[in-house]
Amino acid sequence: MNIIREKILNGNQALSQIISQFLPQLRGKINDANLMWLACELQGFQNTLTYYKNGDPSLPPFRTVAGILRVVNSNAEYAPLNHPFAQRTHFFISSPLSWIEEAIQQQQGDYVLVELPDLTTMFKLPNQIVVCECTKAELSKILYNVRLKFLDLADEVVK
Repeated sequence: MNIIREKILNGNQALSQIISQFLPQLRGKINDANLMWLACELQGFQNTLTYYKNGDPSLPPFRTVAGILRVVNSNAEYAPLNHPFAQRTHFFISSPLSWIEEAIQQQQGDYVLVELPDLTTMFKLPNQIVVCECTKAELSKILYNVRLKFLDLADEVVK
């Protein structure tokens, strides 16, 4: 599993690709809860509305970012969302890890828009998606924490 450490630390490959590549090899070597967490990191977290309704301790706290809730229409125009959730200052980023990586790499400037699929589904706004506007630094914290936790798991396997 030292190869995982090398790939992560050299930074030549996206973290989501590294996890995808090594996840099958970790089956039976790490516990099911960690396998599920890695799968959620790759596929996105489902049923995250409990975070907004009453908190959800089963969701990784490092995926919560400071930001502003907005809606984006089919013309790529965005506006504030008129809902009590929009008054919050922190949002759970449920998107797959690859979406986070893409947002950091492809969007211009210091601020990015990240889709919140569960909120988009809940609000049922025609031709609009719900996004969180946050800094790239906030999203980078998610990648940092996933990277650290994945390295810890790889180290466990080696022991």
